[in-house]
Amino acid sequence: MDTRSTVQHLHLVTHPLPTAVLLELSGEVDLDSVEPLRLALHEAVGRGEGPVVVDLSAVGFADTALINTLLHARLRLGDRLRLAAPSRAVLRLLRILRLGGVFAIHADQVAAIHADQVAAIHADQVAAIHADQVAALRDGPVPSGNQVAAPAASPR
Repeated sequence: MDTRSTVQHLHLVTHPLPTAVLLELSGEVDLDSVEPLRLALHEAVGRGEGPVVVDLSAVGFADTALINTLLHARLRLGDRLRLAAPSRAVLRLLRILRLGGVFAIHADQVAAIHADQVAAIHADQVAAIHADQVAALRDGPVPSGNQVAAPAASPR
């Protein structure tokens, strides 16, 4: 079910997905237009445990009203809130306010929606690599059939 809202110069489309909620924003986000986003984020808090992804790729202008709304949502959603492909305008604002590290920022919608699965796969790979490194440190290198024994040191 898509819910569409157009206020001032903001266009918001909400996509309730089976495992996530996707909010796509475009246009200008300021104090006069941010209310539909605030309401959509408020509704998303009660929708399951999956991620709430805000696609900011088509935002041409944003002011601190957007950031304030996202910060309030972050307090309620925690790590469930993810930003997808923030536009230059949004990235600039986050950089000026030194808030880039506060939000989980992903390259696109798919990466944001599936970040938990990618992180789990990555953690498994790191654990496997770590286990191999621990074994190598404990047992020494595993000999292969092509190794040549080093010559013995000559006595003096």
